[in-house]
Amino acid sequence: MTVIGLAMLAFILGDLMTSGRTIFNKVKDKAFEVNGEVISTEEYFNRVTEWENFQKMVSGQTSLDENATSQIRELVYQQMVREKMLDAQAKKLGLTVSKEEVNDLVHGETISPLLQQLPLFVNPETGVYDRNTLMNFLNTINQPVQSLKPEERALVEQYKQVWLFVENLIKYQRLEEKFTALLSGAVMTNDVEAKKWFEWSQTNAD
Repeated sequence: MTVIGLAMLAFILGDLMTSGRTIFNKVKDKAFEVNGEVISTEEYFNRVTEWENFQKMVSGQTSLDENATSQIRELVYQQMVREKMLDAQAKKLGLTVSKEEVNDLVHGETISPLLQQLPLFVNPETGVYDRNTLMNFLNTINQPVQSLKPEERALVEQYKQVWLFVENLIKYQRLEEKFTALLSGAVMTNDVEAKKWFEWSQTNAD
């Protein structure tokens, strides 16, 4: 009985210590917090890596200097906070961006402004957005990779990751447009505000 009791005690103590380390690691692994939701350092730096790969592909550079890296880290922080805030508000309001909408912003008549601004999809001769350039990019990432050489396969996988990154930006840009349109339609100027603005407009000062 004594041996069994000691074994059970050791098991319980070991479990408590393991749980304690797990909780400690979760508390320690915290990049920042948005509305009570903890963003881990792993999640944050994964997004930083995505932005860095995207920036390298857009700029044609193989490496980034410290200034560019610092700007990307700040940009990722701002973007992740914006996404979390938008997700929370969109859920309350029932706002969504479907896959069909994203597909329409890519292939439809009204192309996402984001795509039109990306150098990846600009015709080098004209300097403007070219749908054929985009289609060639999409055909590249959608081709079967089994017959490709290892280096070609790695390049296609890199293109796929960049495209998922771009799709996410398109989605949240569209969601922000919906939220802004809804908010602007809900804000009205009342008579008291109009009277005050008129009174202020009559006051001159040097």
